[in-house]
Amino acid sequence: MKNLLKHFTLLNFDRSFSRGLISQLAWLVGIMLVVFIILAGISYIGEMYSGNGNENNRFLDILLVLIDPGSGSESMSSPLTIVCAILGLIVFSGMLISVISNVLDRRVDSYIKGENDYRICDHVVIIGFNKSIPTLLRTLDKKYPGTYLLIMCNRDIEEIRNWIHANIENSIEDKIILINGVRNACDDISRLRLNHGVKEIYILGEENESAHDAINMECTEIIAKKCEEYGIGGRIMCHIQLDSQAMFSALQKVDVDKSIRNTLIIQPFNFNEIWAQKALAIIPSNYYKCLDDKGIVENSDKHVHLIIIGMNPLSWALAVNAAHILHFPNFDDGDFTSCSTITFIDTEAKKKGKRFRNRYRDLFDLARWREIYDYQSMDFN
Repeated sequence: MKNLLKHFTLLNFDRSFSRGLISQLAWLVGIMLVVFIILAGISYIGEMYSGNGNENNRFLDILLVLIDPGSGSESMSSPLTIVCAILGLIVFSGMLISVISNVLDRRVDSYIKGENDYRICDHVVIIGFNKSIPTLLRTLDKKYPGTYLLIMCNRDIEEIRNWIHANIENSIEDKIILINGVRNACDDISRLRLNHGVKEIYILGEENESAHDAINMECTEIIAKKCEEYGIGGRIMCHIQLDSQAMFSALQKVDVDKSIRNTLIIQPFNFNEIWAQKALAIIPSNYYKCLDDKGIVENSDKHVHLIIIGMNPLSWALAVNAAHILHFPNFDDGDFTSCSTITFIDTEAKKKGKRFRNRYRDLFDLARWREIYDYQSMDFN
């Protein structure tokens, strides 16, 4: 029973003393009071038996010797003065300095690891870290000047901080707050201060994740529940990055859950789709021209032939967007020379082409397509 009580007491002490500054200072003040009371009691008993000493100055003298061991006191006996000096060195000097130094070291270490939380409001939340961060930060700085940009990611925060310092302007860097957290963990989402005037939320996710889109959607559901718990009035704009074009297209067509719609305005985006639309001039741009140049009229003998070298998600997005817009008034159903053509060139065209057709089966059911290997036509539909 005695051993059990001993271990229980030490366990509670370790937990309590390791919590932070307030807990450590409370323990230190408590130890100081106990030492002072014990010494004052010893001094009182000694003077009561000896019958000398100034009782009014006793407590003040003990306190002065504890704080400044070299001061000494004529009203105290030499042995008591030595004991007070030693305990003063240990408790009032050694422990106090150690506690303050330890707290500052832990504070700095927590900042480096992204474990500190700050009382900010009217901020923008960015969850995750990927190659789009520089452009996003600059855009948000222009859109919300003077606003804090809170970034939460599950990576080495010190490495991220150094990368930002090397790639982002100082004026923007000063507004960035980095914290370490997992985006599908409720406790970490609670640290984002969603109930303190968040302007926008960007859920980017981390790079090279096997379940990137699924985790991003799970994160969205957790944020929606938190907003509902906080009773936030109004809906927050929430941008979600989806790497899968199939999920991106599905989310655009299908309504999200009612609990999410009540708290968030969902705005999915896919970088392949965005760049495809820019390259095809669907989104106005000064860098890209329309595929039909100045336009194809009804009696024109021109047609568009889009050649894409390489097959990957970006080239697929280019082809699908092009297939939706390359329809012109000179098209004749029986004349193949007037129809738009999209050609892929890739060393693994057969394998990748099969995957592409399976993903966009409805599109291939409507369009004519063929595969050519070694410059010989294999089939035509």
